Amino acid sequence: MKAVNKLRDLLSLILNHKVIILGSFNFHCLQDMSDFNQFYQTSVTTNVRETSLQMNKDIVFSLSTIPHIYQSNAGTQITFVLSCGSKTYFDVHHIKSFEKNNLLHLVSQKVSDFRKHATACFNPVDITPLRNRRSDLWSSILRRNPILLLIGPHLTLAEPTDLPLYLLKVLKLSYLPHEQCHNFVMDPSLLNFKWNLSTKDSLEVLSKGAALASRKRCRLAANCPRWWAFISSHAEIRSENICGQKESLSGSRHNLQDHTDNFTQGNKINSTLSRILGLLGNNTIANNIIKQAVRLMYEISLFDTQNTMNFSSSLPNNYNGIDGRVVVEQLNFMCCHWYHVDLAVNTDESFNNECQNDALHTDISYEKLKSSVVYGLGCSFNRTLEFHTLDSSLQPTLAWEIGGYLHNSKWLGSNQLGAAIIDMQNENVFRLEEAVNFQSLSRFISAFHNSTLRPWLRHSGKNDEASFNYSRTADALILDIKHPIQLKNLIDQSFDLGEPRKNVILLYYSTTCVYSFGGNSALWQFESAARFFELNHRLLFAKVDVSKMDLPWHLTVENIPCIIFFPANRSSYSSVFPMESISSTDLFTQLVTFVHEQINHDECSHEQEQMSRFQNSSRFAAELTSHLLESMKSKASDELIQLLHESQNICNTQLLSYSKTLCLSGIQKAVFMKSHGYHSTKLTSTKMLNSLEEKLNRLNDKIVQNTFLFPLLTYQKQLMVQSIRIYSKLWNIISKHNAQIVDKLKILSNYSYLQL
Repeated sequence: MKAVNKLRDLLSLILNHKVIILGSFNFHCLQDMSDFNQFYQTSVTTNVRETSLQMNKDIVFSLSTIPHIYQSNAGTQITFVLSCGSKTYFDVHHIKSFEKNNLLHLVSQKVSDFRKHATACFNPVDITPLRNRRSDLWSSILRRNPILLLIGPHLTLAEPTDLPLYLLKVLKLSYLPHEQCHNFVMDPSLLNFKWNLSTKDSLEVLSKGAALASRKRCRLAANCPRWWAFISSHAEIRSENICGQKESLSGSRHNLQDHTDNFTQGNKINSTLSRILGLLGNNTIANNIIKQAVRLMYEISLFDTQNTMNFSSSLPNNYNGIDGRVVVEQLNFMCCHWYHVDLAVNTDESFNNECQNDALHTDISYEKLKSSVVYGLGCSFNRTLEFHTLDSSLQPTLAWEIGGYLHNSKWLGSNQLGAAIIDMQNENVFRLEEAVNFQSLSRFISAFHNSTLRPWLRHSGKNDEASFNYSRTADALILDIKHPIQLKNLIDQSFDLGEPRKNVILLYYSTTCVYSFGGNSALWQFESAARFFELNHRLLFAKVDVSKMDLPWHLTVENIPCIIFFPANRSSYSSVFPMESISSTDLFTQLVTFVHEQINHDECSHEQEQMSRFQNSSRFAAELTSHLLESMKSKASDELIQLLHESQNICNTQLLSYSKTLCLSGIQKAVFMKSHGYHSTKLTSTKMLNSLEEKLNRLNDKIVQNTFLFPLLTYQKQLMVQSIRIYSKLWNIISKHNAQIVDKLKILSNYSYLQL
C-alpha cells in the first residue's frame, strides 16, 4: 500500500492508475487504528470482478497523511479517485461503521457507479487477449473510438514506470495537456483542497518515477550477478541456472534477451530457491549468506540518489534480529524478476556492471513535449485516440498481423516495439513504419488526424489471376483462399478447372477468434466434414481467414465463423448454414446433414448408401448420449470414470472414421450437458454455504460478545447453541455434496476435448 505524503504522491497515483481508493486516518485515535486495520485487510482481499481492471495495477489502495484537506475531520474519510481520459473525479465518503464487509460493499458499489457514468475508463491499458478465454473487450473498445496500440514483448508484465508505459503516458500528456483539456471534478468536502495541476508538474512526476525505476534496474544489474556468483559457490549450483538463465551473465545483453522466453526449460526456480534456503540451516555458512544478502539489498536500495534517508542509514553490525530467510528469498526474487521481466520489458536500456546508466534514453523535456506536433490534438478532435498496449510475447500472431512488418521493415524485430492505429469505424488499420520513439509516434498521430496516413492492406498487390490455384492439393482437404480476387473467382467459378463445375462449401473464420480456430473449433469440425466427403469430387471445401485480408463489402459476412454452400449451377442460389447450429455440440453431424441436403438430388446410389450408414452412426451416437446422461445420474466418482472409459473404448472400436467421430461427439455432448448441470448445482450450493457461514459467524460473535458484556438467559444461549449445531450439520452435508460435484467436474473435464 502506497502512502500519499504530499500532492506529488497523489499526482503520481493519478497518472499511473485508473482508480485510487484513498484512506485518511487519525493514528492518535484508537478507533482509527482499528479502522486502518480493516482498510488494510480490504486492500489485500478485494477483487472487483465486475470490471476487467486488475487490482494493484489499475485499482490501488493508498493511505493519505496530508492534513487539512477535508472540511470536516469527523470520522474516517475514504476518497475515491477516478482518472478517466481528460477528467479526474474525487468522491469522499465519511464512514461511521467501519467494518470489512461495509467497506467491501462500498468499494464494489462505488466502482459500479463509476462504471455506469464512465464506461470507457474501465477498459485496461493492456488489452492482450487471454488464451483459451473468450471476451468482447476488443469489440467494445474499437467500437467507440480509434486506438493507438503500442506492441511489444512482455507488456502485460510492465510496471507503470517501465519505459514502454512511460513513453505512452508522456505521449498522452502531450496529446491531452492538463492546462487545456483536463478537468478535476471535486467533492464538496474537498473545497479546501487546492489543486494546481500543470503538464510540467505531471511530466516531472513521470520522469522522476521512470528515472528511479531505471536506476533501480541499473543497481540490480550491478549487484545481482554478484549474488548469483556468491551463492553458486555455496549451493553448488551454476550461477546461470539459479534463475534459469541459459547463457553466462557475462555475455552480451542481446544473448540474455534471446533466451529470456526459454527460461522455463532450465532448472525450476522454486526448487533452486528451496535449495538456497536450505543452506540457512547450516549455522557455519548461514551468517555469511545473510550478511552478503543484507549488504546487496542495501546497495540495491540506494538507487534513489535524492532520498537522503537511504544514505543516512548504514549497514547493521548485528544480524541476529534479521529474518535471514525473508532477506535471501526477497533478494533472489528481485534478481530473478529483473532478469526475466524487467530486462525483457525495457528493451531500450543497456546495463553494465559499473551501473553508470542513470539517464533515460527516452527522457523528454517540457520544451520538447510542448513543441510536439501532437500537443493539444486530443482537445480539438471529437474522435480522440485511446492508448492501449498489446503483448507480442503472449499473442505473437495477432501482434504481427496488426503491427507487424513489411518485407523492407527491419526496425520491428522480435524484441522491439511496434505501433498501429486501429480505426474500426472506417475499417482502417495504420502501421507505424519506423522505429518507435516519442517523435515518430507524435508524427504518426498527427498524420492520422490530418488524414494523410495510408491504410495498410492485408494482402499483396499482385492481381495476376493466373497465379491462383483453385484445386486442392493431394495432401490438403481444404482449399486455402489467399486473395480476395481468388475468392471472388472461386464463388463465380470464372475460371477453368479442366473438369465440371463444383459445389463450393466455404468457411469464413479468423485466427483471432477462439471458437473458429484452434482446438475443437469450427475449423476442426469443418475439416472433419471435408474428410467425410473426400471421395465426392463434385464438392470443393474452401476456407478464408478474414483477419488476413481486406474483403470487398459484397464478399463479407456479418458473423464468424460462417459456412455458406454455393451450388455449382448458380452461386447466387447460395445457402447459409444456420448460425444457431455453429455453436452446437454436434456441429460435425449437422454440417454433414446440411451438405447432404444441398446435393441430395444429385446423389448416386453409392453416396446414398454412405449417407445411410452415416445416419445410422448418428443415431447410435444420439442413443449413447441419452444412455450416458441417464447412467451418470447416480454414479459415484469411480463408477463415473469406468462408465466414460468403457464408452470411449466402444467408440474407438468403430471401423469407420466418421462413426468414431460421431460416437466421441456423443460422449462430448453428454459431458457438456452434465457439466452444465453440475455447474448450476455447484453455484447454488456455494451460495448456500456462504449464507450458512455468515449465520454461523453472527451466532458465534453474539455468544462471544455477550459472554463478556452481559450474560445471556439460559434458554437464549441454548437456542443459539442448538442453531449453531443445526447450521453446522447442514454446512457439512452441503460441503460434502459440493466436494463430490467438484470431483465429478474434474473427471468430466478430461473428456471435454476428446481427439475426434
